[in-house]
Amino acid sequence: MRLGITPEEVGEAVLKYRFELTPEELELLKQLAGGLANKQLTSSSGVTGEKSIKSTLHRLYTKLHVRSRSEATRMATEFGIKTVNAFPRASNDSLNYP
Repeated sequence: MRLGITPEEVGEAVLKYRFELTPEELELLKQLAGGLANKQLTSSSGVTGEKSIKSTLHRLYTKLHVRSRSEATRMATEFGIKTVNAFPRASNDSLNYP
């Protein structure tokens, strides 16, 4: 039996409290780190419009003290955050080899 919490849960807690992220911002960071484009972020996060998502991302970058998407992604990785993968891998069963 395992007691305690997972490393990912620790990373999420640190991000939430150290950088004062809301649950929505944490979810947005996971999606961002997973490679989702701004248009995909708007549909999954409930934020409407390209301009709104850009301002939401800017606020997230400010809270995290980063300047870019890649820096935010690196930070999520360093904290052990599991990302929402924009490009799921195909299983070997679905590949058709000649």
